[in-house]
Amino acid sequence: MTKSLEVWSDSFKEGEWFLENLSTQFHLERVDRANRYNFQPVYTFYKDKIPLFVATVFGDYRGWDPVPVVIKKILDYGKPDVILYDRAKDRVFFAVEETAAVPTGNQSLQRLERVCFSAEQRIPFIYLISEYGLHKDGGVRRTSIWPPYLALKLSSQYQVPSLTLLYSDAEHPEDYSIGAGVGDLSAISYLFIQEWLGFDVKAKKKDIFSKVIRQMVEFISDQADEISPHLPGRSILTSKEVLDFIISRIVEV
Repeated sequence: MTKSLEVWSDSFKEGEWFLENLSTQFHLERVDRANRYNFQPVYTFYKDKIPLFVATVFGDYRGWDPVPVVIKKILDYGKPDVILYDRAKDRVFFAVEETAAVPTGNQSLQRLERVCFSAEQRIPFIYLISEYGLHKDGGVRRTSIWPPYLALKLSSQYQVPSLTLLYSDAEHPEDYSIGAGVGDLSAISYLFIQEWLGFDVKAKKKDIFSKVIRQMVEFISDQADEISPHLPGRSILTSKEVLDFIISRIVEV
């Protein structure tokens, strides 16, 4: 029987975006898309003319009854844009929050309750944020250090990946095609699914988690003086021992 997974999302568009992005990592024969019941997107990933797995999008959380209990618990603390779910094992692979709105100041806290809850439940969380965004005054703003700073703390405390991925730059604010964020999301998603399919990807997961953690630390260090000169732990944040410790806490997941 062909293995199947589900993409629960805040809208069908976001679920389809996630799977289209994921499909760029699979160098397979083809990926077919069909609509079940004339509205529900179903993606079939093929290898050697044989279906490798099927992914079904459940768009708009409020439109389904019942919602799996593990997903409902996440939604009680806010609605991530995407939750990747294995119904057969009743397991959430990870949740994804994606935003083009640059979190600055107190605004950076608006979505972090679901980040914290996911870590407490030991559910991996990926926060994809535009590093630079356009303010309504026409100026360009850079995102806050607090999402990645919190993510480092949660990763080490709860032994679960809590990652902040950044895209865009000052010359191309809110541009998905600039920066590593979108590509890293697809690569991480791919490795989780490869592991689910039975492949040993531990070394590859360590490589990309190490890359992302170092990028998060570099981002925090680059503008810490502007945000909080007395940032706790700043003096050791870039040390090899601390980086190795954080990475070691999340690689086994």
